[in-house]
Amino acid sequence: MIMLPFNIIGELSRTLALAVRLFGNMMSGVMIIGILLTITPYLFPIVMTALGLLTGMVQAYIFSILAAVYIAAATRVAKPKPGPLARPAPNPPETQPQQPKDSHG
Repeated sequence: MIMLPFNIIGELSRTLALAVRLFGNMMSGVMIIGILLTITPYLFPIVMTALGLLTGMVQAYIFSILAAVYIAAATRVAKPKPGPLARPAPNPPETQPQQPKDSHG
């Protein structure tokens, strides 16, 4: 019960960190294009737009992978642990070739 606030803060901080990271990466590309547009209005914005598209695709991929990992971690079902009285399963009998019995005695 005492760990509940820490778990809630941990889950919210992951989501907030992911959102801030994505916003910062997207905003930086827009700022660079805006600055270069004022300096050289023809060539650099085209190049930076292409690089921005590439960066956006990489960020979308990272965002989806991280979101999938966080969702999988949040919905993971714990396997029950064996109790103290549980016995391990018996080992199967090993089959060894039997040697013929000596009939001479």
